[in-house]
Amino acid sequence: MLDNSLATRGTAATRPSTAQPGAVRPAKSRSVVTNRPRKQVLSGNTPEGRRLLDFADALAAGLGGWPALTELQGAACRRAAELVTLAEMARRDVLLGKRFINPIALVRLENAAAKACAALGHVVRTDREPEGGDGALTLDQILAERPPK
Repeated sequence: MLDNSLATRGTAATRPSTAQPGAVRPAKSRSVVTNRPRKQVLSGNTPEGRRLLDFADALAAGLGGWPALTELQGAACRRAAELVTLAEMARRDVLLGKRFINPIALVRLENAAAKACAALGHVVRTDREPEGGDGALTLDQILAERPPK
């Protein structure tokens, strides 16, 4: 009779590896998510799916775009975008009265989303003009235009 105990059969730690260190597996033997990092969980035909895709694209663009990202960076971008979208959906549903969510749970979800975004480590740009530029003067501009007393 064959002996099928752990002592006689090889485990993953004792079997010799057939792959070279650092070798990339063929695309057909990898996950769809690995091969297409921009593909999201939600359909792009829904408002939530479009928001998820927009946010994931913005995060990826902050890191150099999808082609420049490693697999782990792409996964981190997807995770952060999913958490932010989930937090936005939960907050929206609470505000519209569609469902009750414990406020502490909502804050925890939003904190997890913020931490996921911060873990990506890209800097928030502050050199853009504020939206809604209605031509209003700033306080410094008003004070500069006043005649001295």
